[in-house]
Amino acid sequence: MRSYKYIIGIDPGVTPGWALYDTQKEKLLECETLSGIGQLFARIILFTAVLGEDSEYDDYAFIVEDARKIYHPPDGKEGRKQGAFWIKTLCSEIGKYLEERNANYVMRPPSKMKKMNSKLFNIYTGWEKRTSSHARDAALMCWKVNRI
Repeated sequence: MRSYKYIIGIDPGVTPGWALYDTQKEKLLECETLSGIGQLFARIILFTAVLGEDSEYDDYAFIVEDARKIYHPPDGKEGRKQGAFWIKTLCSEIGKYLEERNANYVMRPPSKMKKMNSKLFNIYTGWEKRTSSHARDAALMCWKVNRI
């Protein structure tokens, strides 16, 4: 296991969640819902290709919520929740891209915890801006994590 200055939490989906956590300041720097997968990949590319080793953000790692790591019997209902398993394909593509870029990353199964509402999230993290459930999920993937 290694420590990183920045941990990036990603909640993949049609409206992905993105969070950037500073492990030294123990503070969320970004916590937002992106407009789609294009914007998600633009952010991932920014960190893996553009910023590179000469940036203040060179010491980072990704934690990606991986829908492939849960199994639900094919009763038809769970498939609809996951966009007919489209989300699993997206998780696979994110993992492949991060692997090809030699990025520091971990694919984690979705939390079994109940979703946190915005009021409790703001108290827990100190985040003061408005958030969606996707942004909160991304933030909780990386909150108080400094090693992967």
